[in-house]
Amino acid sequence: AKEPQNTVVSIDPVTQKQTVLASGCDFYSSPRFSPDGKKLAWIQWNHPNMPWDNTSLFVAELSSTGDEIVPGTAKQVAGGEGVSVMQPVWTPDNNLLYIGDQTGWWNLYQYSPDGNHQNLLPCEADVGGCQWVFGRPDFSVEPSDGGTVIMKRKEEILKLDIKTKEYKKLETNCTSHNMLTFGQNGELYCEVGSPTKFPCIVQLNTLSGEIKELRVSKSLSLDKGYFSVPENYTWKTSDNDVCYGYLYTPQNKDYSAPEGTLPPLLVKAHGGPTGYSSNTIALGIQYFTSRGFAVLDVNYRGSFGFGTAYRNKLKTKWGIYDVDDCSSGAQALAEEGRVDKNCLCIDGGSAGGYTTLACLAFRTVFKAGASHYGIGDLEALVRDTHKFESRYIDNLIAPYSAETVKIYKERSPINYVDQLNCAMAFFQGDEDKIVLPNQAEMMYEAVMAKGLPTVLVMFKGEQHGFRKAENIQKALDGEFYFFAKVFGFEPADKHISLDIKNLKN
Repeated sequence: AKEPQNTVVSIDPVTQKQTVLASGCDFYSSPRFSPDGKKLAWIQWNHPNMPWDNTSLFVAELSSTGDEIVPGTAKQVAGGEGVSVMQPVWTPDNNLLYIGDQTGWWNLYQYSPDGNHQNLLPCEADVGGCQWVFGRPDFSVEPSDGGTVIMKRKEEILKLDIKTKEYKKLETNCTSHNMLTFGQNGELYCEVGSPTKFPCIVQLNTLSGEIKELRVSKSLSLDKGYFSVPENYTWKTSDNDVCYGYLYTPQNKDYSAPEGTLPPLLVKAHGGPTGYSSNTIALGIQYFTSRGFAVLDVNYRGSFGFGTAYRNKLKTKWGIYDVDDCSSGAQALAEEGRVDKNCLCIDGGSAGGYTTLACLAFRTVFKAGASHYGIGDLEALVRDTHKFESRYIDNLIAPYSAETVKIYKERSPINYVDQLNCAMAFFQGDEDKIVLPNQAEMMYEAVMAKGLPTVLVMFKGEQHGFRKAENIQKALDGEFYFFAKVFGFEPADKHISLDIKNLKN
Protein backbone atom coordinates (compact mmCIF):
# COMPACT_ATOMS: atom_id res chain seq x y z
CA ALA A 1 0.00 0.00 0.00
CA LYS A 2 1.09 3.58 -0.68
CA GLU A 3 -0.09 4.64 2.76
CA PRO A 4 -1.33 2.97 5.97
CA GLN A 5 -4.83 1.50 5.75
CA ASN A 6 -7.35 2.44 8.43
CA THR A 7 -10.23 0.21 9.55
CA VAL A 8 -12.58 -0.28 12.50
CA VAL A 9 -12.04 -3.68 14.14
CA SER A 10 -13.36 -5.73 17.04
CA ILE A 11 -10.87 -7.61 19.21
CA ASP A 12 -11.83 -10.68 21.22
CA PRO A 13 -10.13 -10.13 24.61
CA VAL A 14 -9.72 -13.88 25.17
CA THR A 15 -8.59 -15.19 21.77
CA GLN A 16 -7.25 -11.82 20.57
CA LYS A 17 -8.92 -12.49 17.23
CA GLN A 18 -9.44 -9.32 15.19
CA THR A 19 -12.40 -8.82 12.89
CA VAL A 20 -12.77 -5.90 10.51
CA LEU A 21 -16.11 -4.16 11.01
CA ALA A 22 -15.72 -1.18 8.68
CA SER A 23 -13.23 -0.56 5.89
CA GLY A 24 -12.84 1.19 2.55
CA CYS A 25 -12.51 4.80 3.72
CA ASP A 26 -9.23 6.64 4.15
CA PHE A 27 -9.89 7.51 7.79
CA TYR A 28 -11.99 6.31 10.73
CA SER A 29 -12.34 7.62 14.25
CA SER A 30 -14.41 7.45 17.44
CA PRO A 31 -16.03 3.95 17.33
CA ARG A 32 -18.63 3.86 20.12
CA PHE A 33 -20.88 1.00 21.35
CA SER A 34 -24.43 1.74 22.44
CA PRO A 35 -25.06 0.85 26.11
CA ASP A 36 -27.29 -2.10 25.14
CA GLY A 37 -24.46 -3.48 22.96
CA LYS A 38 -26.67 -3.63 19.88
CA LYS A 39 -25.26 -0.77 17.82
CA LEU A 40 -21.95 0.76 16.84
CA ALA A 41 -21.37 4.37 15.77
CA TRP A 42 -18.26 5.78 14.13
CA ILE A 43 -16.93 8.72 12.07
CA GLN A 44 -15.35 8.29 8.65
CA TRP A 45 -13.94 10.53 5.90
CA ASN A 46 -11.78 10.46 2.79
CA HIS A 47 -8.94 12.43 1.24
CA PRO A 48 -8.57 15.34 0.69
CA ASN A 49 -10.81 16.20 3.64
CA MET A 50 -9.67 16.84 7.17
CA PRO A 51 -11.97 16.05 10.14
CA TRP A 52 -13.24 19.64 10.08
CA ASP A 53 -14.14 19.62 6.37
CA ASN A 54 -16.47 16.82 5.35
CA THR A 55 -17.05 13.80 7.61
CA SER A 56 -19.85 11.26 8.04
CA LEU A 57 -21.44 9.65 11.08
CA PHE A 58 -22.40 6.01 10.57
CA VAL A 59 -24.49 3.69 12.73
CA ALA A 60 -24.76 -0.09 12.29
CA GLU A 61 -26.35 -3.03 14.11
CA LEU A 62 -24.00 -5.53 15.72
CA SER A 63 -24.34 -9.29 15.79
CA SER A 64 -25.14 -10.95 19.11
CA THR A 65 -21.46 -11.83 19.52
CA GLY A 66 -20.38 -8.28 18.70
CA ASP A 67 -17.74 -9.38 16.24
CA GLU A 68 -19.51 -8.40 13.04
CA ILE A 69 -21.94 -5.88 11.61
CA VAL A 70 -25.32 -7.25 10.56
CA PRO A 71 -25.24 -7.07 6.72
CA GLY A 72 -27.16 -4.16 5.27
CA THR A 73 -27.57 -2.26 8.54
CA ALA A 74 -24.67 0.22 8.27
CA LYS A 75 -26.01 3.62 7.27
CA GLN A 76 -24.90 7.21 7.28
CA VAL A 77 -27.04 9.21 9.69
CA ALA A 78 -25.32 12.62 9.63
CA GLY A 79 -22.61 14.61 7.88
CA GLY A 80 -21.36 14.60 4.33
CA GLU A 81 -21.92 17.26 1.65
CA GLY A 82 -19.60 19.75 3.30
CA VAL A 83 -20.79 19.07 6.86
CA SER A 84 -18.33 18.19 9.62
CA VAL A 85 -19.55 15.85 12.37
CA MET A 86 -17.56 14.53 15.31
CA GLN A 87 -17.49 13.09 18.82
CA PRO A 88 -20.39 10.58 18.80
CA VAL A 89 -21.53 9.67 22.34
CA TRP A 90 -24.39 7.36 23.36
CA THR A 91 -26.70 8.31 26.20
CA PRO A 92 -27.66 5.64 28.77
CA ASP A 93 -31.06 5.29 27.03
CA ASN A 94 -29.37 4.54 23.65
CA ASN A 95 -29.83 7.92 21.98
CA LEU A 96 -26.83 9.23 20.08
CA LEU A 97 -25.32 12.68 20.60
CA TYR A 98 -22.81 14.27 18.26
CA ILE A 99 -21.40 17.65 17.25
CA GLY A 100 -22.17 18.91 13.73
CA ASP A 101 -21.87 22.19 11.82
CA GLN A 102 -25.04 21.92 9.75
CA THR A 103 -25.97 25.50 10.74
CA GLY A 104 -22.52 26.94 10.10
CA TRP A 105 -21.54 26.45 13.76
CA TRP A 106 -20.51 23.28 15.59
CA ASN A 107 -23.63 22.67 17.70
CA LEU A 108 -24.69 19.66 19.79
CA TYR A 109 -27.27 17.31 18.26
CA GLN A 110 -29.29 14.32 19.39
CA TYR A 111 -30.06 11.52 16.92
CA SER A 112 -32.98 9.38 18.04
CA PRO A 113 -33.78 5.78 16.98
CA ASP A 114 -36.68 7.11 14.90
CA GLY A 115 -34.19 9.02 12.73
CA ASN A 116 -34.90 12.48 14.15
CA HIS A 117 -32.05 15.00 14.56
CA GLN A 118 -32.48 17.73 17.16
CA ASN A 119 -30.18 20.66 17.80
CA LEU A 120 -30.13 20.67 21.61
CA LEU A 121 -28.99 24.28 21.99
CA PRO A 122 -29.02 26.30 18.74
CA CYS A 123 -26.38 29.03 18.98
CA GLU A 124 -23.97 30.99 16.83
CA ALA A 125 -21.00 29.56 18.70
CA ASP A 126 -18.74 26.55 18.23
CA VAL A 127 -19.28 23.85 20.84
CA GLY A 128 -16.27 21.86 19.64
CA GLY A 129 -12.87 22.44 18.07
CA CYS A 130 -10.84 20.95 15.24
CA GLN A 131 -10.05 17.28 15.77
CA TRP A 132 -6.28 17.44 15.34
CA VAL A 133 -6.15 15.01 18.26
CA PHE A 134 -8.95 12.61 19.22
CA GLY A 135 -10.19 11.79 22.71
CA ARG A 136 -10.56 15.39 23.91
CA PRO A 137 -14.33 15.57 24.59
CA ASP A 138 -16.06 18.94 24.27
CA PHE A 139 -19.21 17.65 26.00
CA SER A 140 -20.06 14.89 28.46
CA VAL A 141 -23.26 13.01 29.34
CA GLU A 142 -24.30 12.39 32.94
CA PRO A 143 -23.71 8.62 33.24
CA SER A 144 -26.60 7.49 35.46
CA ASP A 145 -29.72 8.68 33.67
CA GLY A 146 -28.29 10.56 30.68
CA GLY A 147 -30.67 13.47 31.10
CA THR A 148 -27.96 16.07 31.62
CA VAL A 149 -25.11 17.19 29.38
CA ILE A 150 -22.18 19.45 30.21
CA MET A 151 -21.00 21.28 27.10
CA LYS A 152 -18.70 24.06 25.96
CA ARG A 153 -19.91 27.29 24.35
CA LYS A 154 -17.11 29.67 23.45
CA GLU A 155 -15.43 30.46 26.78
CA GLU A 156 -18.25 29.04 28.93
CA ILE A 157 -19.38 25.63 30.08
CA LEU A 158 -23.11 24.97 30.35
CA LYS A 159 -25.26 22.41 32.12
CA LEU A 160 -28.09 21.41 29.77
CA ASP A 161 -31.24 19.37 30.46
CA ILE A 162 -31.74 17.31 27.30
CA LYS A 163 -35.51 17.00 27.72
CA THR A 164 -36.50 20.54 28.76
CA LYS A 165 -33.61 22.28 26.93
CA GLU A 166 -33.12 24.45 30.00
CA TYR A 167 -29.53 25.29 30.78
CA LYS A 168 -27.37 27.28 33.13
CA LYS A 169 -23.81 28.52 33.06
CA LEU A 170 -21.36 26.86 35.45
CA GLU A 171 -19.00 29.39 37.03
CA THR A 172 -15.31 28.51 36.95
CA ASN A 173 -13.68 31.97 36.57
CA CYS A 174 -11.86 30.49 33.59
CA THR A 175 -12.01 31.06 29.84
CA SER A 176 -10.89 27.68 28.50
CA HIS A 177 -12.47 24.31 29.34
CA ASN A 178 -11.15 21.11 27.79
CA MET A 179 -11.57 17.35 28.10
CA LEU A 180 -14.95 17.44 29.84
CA THR A 181 -15.68 14.20 31.73
CA PHE A 182 -18.71 13.47 33.93
CA GLY A 183 -18.10 11.42 37.08
CA GLN A 184 -20.55 9.06 38.79
CA ASN A 185 -21.78 11.43 41.50
CA GLY A 186 -22.54 14.63 39.62
CA GLU A 187 -18.94 15.82 39.46
CA LEU A 188 -17.39 17.17 36.30
CA TYR A 189 -13.68 16.77 35.66
CA CYS A 190 -11.95 18.99 33.12
CA GLU A 191 -8.90 21.05 32.27
CA VAL A 192 -9.40 24.79 32.76
CA GLY A 193 -7.31 27.91 32.25
CA SER A 194 -7.53 31.69 31.90
CA PRO A 195 -5.36 34.73 31.09
CA THR A 196 -4.07 34.65 34.68
CA LYS A 197 -4.39 30.94 35.47
CA PHE A 198 -2.20 28.13 34.19
CA PRO A 199 -4.03 25.05 32.89
CA CYS A 200 -5.10 22.75 35.70
CA ILE A 201 -7.36 19.76 36.28
CA VAL A 202 -10.40 20.54 38.40
CA GLN A 203 -13.35 18.73 39.95
CA LEU A 204 -16.58 20.71 39.69
CA ASN A 205 -19.71 19.73 41.59
CA THR A 206 -22.44 20.48 39.04
CA LEU A 207 -25.09 20.67 41.78
CA SER A 208 -23.44 22.90 44.38
CA GLY A 209 -20.97 24.68 42.09
CA GLU A 210 -18.06 23.83 44.40
CA ILE A 211 -14.78 23.61 42.50
CA LYS A 212 -11.60 21.89 43.62
CA GLU A 213 -8.18 21.98 41.96
CA LEU A 214 -6.68 18.50 41.62
CA ARG A 215 -3.47 19.17 39.71
CA VAL A 216 -1.82 22.37 38.41
CA SER A 217 0.41 22.30 35.34
CA LYS A 218 2.65 25.11 36.61
CA SER A 219 2.99 26.60 40.04
CA LEU A 220 4.77 29.94 39.85
CA SER A 221 4.69 32.47 42.65
CA LEU A 222 4.65 35.46 40.32
CA ASP A 223 2.88 38.69 41.17
CA LYS A 224 0.00 39.38 38.76
CA GLY A 225 1.53 42.82 38.27
CA TYR A 226 3.84 41.16 35.76
CA PHE A 227 1.03 39.57 33.72
CA SER A 228 -0.54 41.23 30.71
CA VAL A 229 -4.24 40.35 30.43
CA PRO A 230 -5.31 40.35 26.76
CA GLU A 231 -8.14 42.31 25.22
CA ASN A 232 -10.24 41.04 22.31
CA TYR A 233 -9.11 42.94 19.25
CA THR A 234 -10.78 43.03 15.83
CA TRP A 235 -9.73 44.91 12.71
CA LYS A 236 -10.61 45.35 9.08
CA THR A 237 -8.61 43.27 6.64
CA SER A 238 -8.56 42.56 2.90
CA ASP A 239 -11.67 41.89 0.82
CA ASN A 240 -13.85 43.92 3.20
CA ASP A 241 -13.44 41.29 5.90
CA VAL A 242 -12.77 41.28 9.64
CA CYS A 243 -10.04 39.49 11.59
CA TYR A 244 -9.80 38.53 15.27
CA GLY A 245 -6.98 38.37 17.76
CA TYR A 246 -5.84 38.98 21.30
CA LEU A 247 -3.87 42.11 22.08
CA TYR A 248 -1.44 42.05 24.99
CA THR A 249 -0.05 45.40 26.08
CA PRO A 250 3.32 45.76 27.88
CA GLN A 251 3.02 45.03 31.60
CA ASN A 252 5.67 45.05 34.29
CA LYS A 253 4.85 46.65 37.65
CA ASP A 254 8.51 47.56 38.22
CA TYR A 255 8.97 49.60 35.04
CA SER A 256 7.28 52.16 32.83
CA ALA A 257 8.17 53.23 29.30
CA PRO A 258 9.98 56.51 28.64
CA GLU A 259 7.59 59.42 28.19
CA GLY A 260 6.32 59.90 24.64
CA THR A 261 7.36 56.48 23.37
CA LEU A 262 5.32 53.65 21.92
CA PRO A 263 6.08 49.94 22.36
CA PRO A 264 7.41 47.63 19.68
CA LEU A 265 4.84 45.11 18.44
CA LEU A 266 5.32 41.36 18.04
CA VAL A 267 2.68 39.69 15.85
CA LYS A 268 2.28 35.96 16.43
CA ALA A 269 0.97 33.59 13.73
CA HIS A 270 -0.31 30.27 15.11
CA GLY A 271 0.33 26.90 13.50
CA GLY A 272 -2.06 24.55 11.77
CA PRO A 273 -2.93 26.60 9.81
CA THR A 274 -6.44 25.50 10.87
CA GLY A 275 -5.56 26.28 14.46
CA TYR A 276 -6.58 28.69 17.19
CA SER A 277 -4.82 30.91 19.70
CA SER A 278 -6.64 31.02 23.03
CA ASN A 279 -6.24 33.64 25.74
CA THR A 280 -5.02 31.14 28.34
CA ILE A 281 -1.82 32.41 29.88
CA ALA A 282 1.24 31.63 27.76
CA LEU A 283 4.63 32.37 29.27
CA GLY A 284 6.14 32.84 25.81
CA ILE A 285 3.90 35.86 25.36
CA GLN A 286 4.36 37.16 28.90
CA TYR A 287 8.12 36.96 28.35
CA PHE A 288 7.79 39.72 25.74
CA THR A 289 5.11 41.85 27.42
CA SER A 290 7.08 41.95 30.68
CA ARG A 291 10.03 43.28 28.66
CA GLY A 292 8.14 46.13 27.00
CA PHE A 293 6.66 44.58 23.87
CA ALA A 294 3.02 44.63 22.82
CA VAL A 295 1.90 41.30 21.35
CA LEU A 296 -0.91 40.64 18.86
CA ASP A 297 -1.86 36.96 18.81
CA VAL A 298 -3.72 36.59 15.50
CA ASN A 299 -6.58 34.21 14.74
CA TYR A 300 -6.38 34.83 11.02
CA ARG A 301 -9.08 33.74 8.59
CA GLY A 302 -9.02 29.95 8.55
CA SER A 303 -8.78 29.65 12.35
CA PHE A 304 -11.43 27.64 14.15
CA GLY A 305 -13.66 28.94 16.91
CA PHE A 306 -15.46 31.51 14.76
CA GLY A 307 -17.85 29.33 12.77
CA THR A 308 -17.60 27.28 9.59
CA ALA A 309 -17.59 30.20 7.14
CA TYR A 310 -14.60 31.83 8.86
CA ARG A 311 -12.79 28.49 9.11
CA ASN A 312 -13.27 27.87 5.38
CA LYS A 313 -12.02 31.28 4.26
CA LEU A 314 -8.44 30.03 4.04
CA LYS A 315 -9.33 27.38 1.44
CA THR A 316 -7.20 28.10 -1.66
CA LYS A 317 -6.00 31.26 0.13
CA TRP A 318 -3.17 29.99 2.38
CA GLY A 319 -0.28 32.37 1.96
CA ILE A 320 -2.68 35.20 1.09
CA TYR A 321 -5.36 35.75 3.75
CA ASP A 322 -3.19 34.74 6.70
CA VAL A 323 -0.51 37.12 5.42
CA ASP A 324 -3.04 39.90 4.86
CA ASP A 325 -4.50 39.46 8.35
CA CYS A 326 -1.18 39.52 10.21
CA SER A 327 0.00 42.52 8.20
CA SER A 328 -3.25 44.50 8.50
CA GLY A 329 -3.41 43.85 12.25
CA ALA A 330 0.02 45.36 12.75
CA GLN A 331 -0.86 48.31 10.52
CA ALA A 332 -4.14 48.93 12.37
CA LEU A 333 -2.41 49.15 15.74
CA ALA A 334 0.26 51.45 14.32
CA GLU A 335 -2.36 53.73 12.75
CA GLU A 336 -4.23 53.86 16.06
CA GLY A 337 -1.04 55.08 17.73
CA ARG A 338 -0.83 52.11 20.09
CA VAL A 339 2.51 50.72 18.85
CA ASP A 340 5.68 52.03 17.21
CA LYS A 341 5.23 51.79 13.43
CA ASN A 342 9.01 51.48 13.01
CA CYS A 343 9.28 48.49 15.38
CA LEU A 344 6.88 45.91 13.96
CA CYS A 345 8.03 42.29 14.03
CA ILE A 346 6.46 38.84 13.55
CA ASP A 347 7.17 35.26 14.55
CA GLY A 348 5.69 31.80 14.07
CA GLY A 349 6.53 28.10 14.02
CA SER A 350 5.84 25.48 11.35
CA ALA A 351 2.70 26.67 9.49
CA GLY A 352 2.94 29.90 11.51
CA GLY A 353 6.53 30.07 10.39
CA TYR A 354 5.31 29.84 6.81
CA THR A 355 3.00 32.81 7.41
CA THR A 356 5.93 34.66 8.97
CA LEU A 357 8.23 33.99 6.01
CA ALA A 358 5.46 34.87 3.54
CA CYS A 359 4.81 38.17 5.35
CA LEU A 360 8.50 39.04 5.08
CA ALA A 361 8.85 37.90 1.45
CA PHE A 362 5.61 39.31 0.03
CA ARG A 363 4.89 42.37 2.20
CA THR A 364 6.86 45.35 3.52
CA VAL A 365 5.00 45.89 6.81
CA PHE A 366 7.43 44.29 9.25
CA LYS A 367 10.93 45.46 10.12
CA ALA A 368 12.05 42.08 11.50
CA GLY A 369 10.90 38.48 11.81
CA ALA A 370 11.77 35.19 13.48
CA SER A 371 11.02 31.84 11.86
CA HIS A 372 10.96 28.75 14.05
CA TYR A 373 11.22 25.74 11.70
CA GLY A 374 9.02 27.67 9.26
CA ILE A 375 7.84 26.12 5.99
CA GLY A 376 9.58 27.88 3.12
CA ASP A 377 8.96 25.37 0.31
CA LEU A 378 5.35 24.21 -0.18
CA GLU A 379 6.34 21.63 -2.79
CA ALA A 380 8.65 19.92 -0.31
CA LEU A 381 5.77 19.81 2.19
CA VAL A 382 3.56 18.03 -0.35
CA ARG A 383 6.23 15.51 -1.28
CA ASP A 384 7.03 14.31 2.22
CA THR A 385 4.42 14.32 4.97
CA HIS A 386 2.33 11.79 6.91
CA LYS A 387 -1.03 10.35 5.79
CA PHE A 388 -3.27 12.50 8.00
CA GLU A 389 -2.05 15.74 6.38
CA SER A 390 -0.92 14.36 3.04
CA ARG A 391 -3.82 15.96 1.13
CA TYR A 392 -4.52 18.81 3.57
CA ILE A 393 -2.85 21.29 1.27
CA ASP A 394 -5.20 20.35 -1.61
CA ASN A 395 -7.83 22.56 -0.02
CA LEU A 396 -5.44 25.21 1.31
CA ILE A 397 -3.68 25.80 -2.03
CA ALA A 398 -4.87 23.42 -4.79
CA PRO A 399 -4.42 19.73 -5.65
CA TYR A 400 -0.75 19.37 -6.61
CA SER A 401 -0.35 18.79 -10.35
CA ALA A 402 1.55 19.97 -13.41
CA GLU A 403 -1.13 22.63 -13.87
CA THR A 404 -1.06 23.94 -10.30
CA VAL A 405 2.66 23.71 -9.54
CA LYS A 406 2.93 27.37 -10.57
CA ILE A 407 0.73 28.36 -7.58
CA TYR A 408 2.91 26.35 -5.20
CA LYS A 409 6.04 28.06 -6.49
CA GLU A 410 4.43 31.51 -6.34
CA ARG A 411 3.46 31.08 -2.68
CA SER A 412 6.74 29.52 -1.50
CA PRO A 413 8.91 32.16 0.21
CA ILE A 414 12.05 30.18 -0.59
CA ASN A 415 11.60 31.13 -4.26
CA TYR A 416 11.55 34.84 -3.43
CA VAL A 417 14.58 35.32 -1.22
CA ASP A 418 15.54 38.26 -3.41
CA GLN A 419 12.47 40.11 -2.05
CA LEU A 420 13.49 39.77 1.60
CA ASN A 421 14.25 43.27 2.82
CA CYS A 422 14.30 43.12 6.61
CA ALA A 423 16.15 41.56 9.52
CA MET A 424 15.45 37.83 9.97
CA ALA A 425 16.29 35.21 12.58
CA PHE A 426 16.03 31.47 11.94
CA PHE A 427 15.72 28.78 14.62
CA GLN A 428 15.92 25.27 13.21
CA GLY A 429 16.42 21.64 14.23
CA ASP A 430 19.13 19.79 12.31
CA GLU A 431 17.06 16.57 12.21
CA ASP A 432 13.81 18.18 10.99
CA LYS A 433 12.17 15.95 8.34
CA ILE A 434 9.23 18.29 7.68
CA VAL A 435 11.19 21.49 7.07
CA LEU A 436 14.64 20.41 5.95
CA PRO A 437 17.52 22.41 7.47
CA ASN A 438 18.76 23.49 4.05
CA GLN A 439 15.61 25.63 3.62
CA ALA A 440 16.56 27.73 6.64
CA GLU A 441 20.20 27.79 5.55
CA MET A 442 19.31 28.98 2.04
CA MET A 443 17.15 31.84 3.31
CA TYR A 444 19.73 32.78 5.95
CA GLU A 445 22.47 32.98 3.29
CA ALA A 446 20.27 35.12 1.06
CA VAL A 447 19.47 37.61 3.82
CA MET A 448 23.12 37.76 4.85
CA ALA A 449 24.22 38.36 1.23
CA LYS A 450 21.90 41.37 1.07
CA GLY A 451 23.67 42.90 4.07
CA LEU A 452 20.65 42.64 6.36
CA PRO A 453 20.88 41.65 10.03
CA THR A 454 20.37 37.91 10.38
CA VAL A 455 21.16 34.90 12.54
CA LEU A 456 20.73 31.14 12.16
CA VAL A 457 20.58 28.97 15.28
CA MET A 458 20.77 25.29 14.40
CA PHE A 459 19.83 23.01 17.29
CA LYS A 460 21.60 19.68 17.24
CA GLY A 461 19.32 16.66 17.68
CA GLU A 462 16.10 18.68 17.41
CA GLN A 463 13.36 17.93 14.90
CA HIS A 464 10.13 19.73 13.89
CA GLY A 465 9.46 21.53 17.15
CA PHE A 466 11.99 21.90 19.93
CA ARG A 467 11.81 19.47 22.84
CA LYS A 468 14.84 20.16 25.04
CA ALA A 469 14.28 22.79 27.73
CA GLU A 470 17.60 24.50 27.13
CA ASN A 471 16.84 24.86 23.41
CA ILE A 472 13.34 26.21 24.02
CA GLN A 473 14.90 28.77 26.38
CA LYS A 474 17.65 29.65 23.93
CA ALA A 475 15.16 30.17 21.08
CA LEU A 476 13.02 32.47 23.23
CA ASP A 477 15.98 34.43 24.58
CA GLY A 478 17.54 34.55 21.13
CA GLU A 479 14.45 35.94 19.45
CA PHE A 480 14.08 38.71 22.04
CA TYR A 481 17.79 39.55 21.88
CA PHE A 482 17.67 39.68 18.07
CA PHE A 483 14.69 42.05 18.01
CA ALA A 484 16.26 44.24 20.71
CA LYS A 485 19.49 44.64 18.75
CA VAL A 486 17.65 45.30 15.47
CA PHE A 487 15.39 47.91 17.08
CA GLY A 488 18.35 49.54 18.80
CA PHE A 489 17.82 49.00 22.52
CA GLU A 490 19.88 47.09 25.06
CA PRO A 491 18.09 43.99 26.41
CA ALA A 492 17.91 43.77 30.19
CA ASP A 493 18.88 40.09 30.08
CA LYS A 494 22.68 40.08 30.09
CA HIS A 495 23.24 36.33 29.69
CA ILE A 496 22.14 36.19 26.03
CA SER A 497 24.66 36.12 23.20
CA LEU A 498 24.03 35.60 19.48
CA ASP A 499 26.28 35.90 16.48
CA ILE A 500 24.13 38.32 14.49
CA LYS A 501 25.53 39.05 11.04
CA ASN A 502 25.40 42.54 9.47
CA LEU A 503 24.39 44.21 12.75
CA LYS A 504 25.21 47.90 12.45
CA ASN A 505 24.27 49.11 15.96
